[in-house]
Amino acid sequence: MTDLTRKVNDLMTGHPIWIPGAARVDEASILARIENVHYLLVADRDKDLVGVACLCDLSRANADDRMATLAHSPPTYIMSGETVENAVAMMFRCSVGCLPVLEEPGQVIGILTRHDLVRAGFLELERGVTQCASCGATHNLTRDGNGVKFCQDCLECTPDKGTLEREFYCTLGGGD
Repeated sequence: MTDLTRKVNDLMTGHPIWIPGAARVDEASILARIENVHYLLVADRDKDLVGVACLCDLSRANADDRMATLAHSPPTYIMSGETVENAVAMMFRCSVGCLPVLEEPGQVIGILTRHDLVRAGFLELERGVTQCASCGATHNLTRDGNGVKFCQDCLECTPDKGTLEREFYCTLGGGD
């Protein structure tokens, strides 16, 4: 069994990839592909963290949209020295797939991703629990009325709330 009292600093990636808020989505997509990352930290003109964007956000945006307009802001973060247990709980509570790690307010020293936690054995991917029951996405997860987790995109495609079609859709995972 893994030790949840380990610190986030032990698992984080020490050099997260940054992009200016003024950069276009197509530029961000190229950067993410070159760096082989799923998350980009978005910075303002002063190079301070203003948000986080993932590849899924980029795929839903127009190529010339600016990163500042689609970054999740304010970013959910965790302080250096916190336990992995606290990080996992925060990710679930806030429905995020990564946490910038701050040494002190404003000073980012790394990023902890859901992938880091899976790779280290602290988290298992399970449809309806840590992944969307319908498409398998791992971010923007919310529980439906039955306690099953779906991503926001799949929930927006479901039949109207309170209908029998919605009940079957959510219970069976996207009509599977």
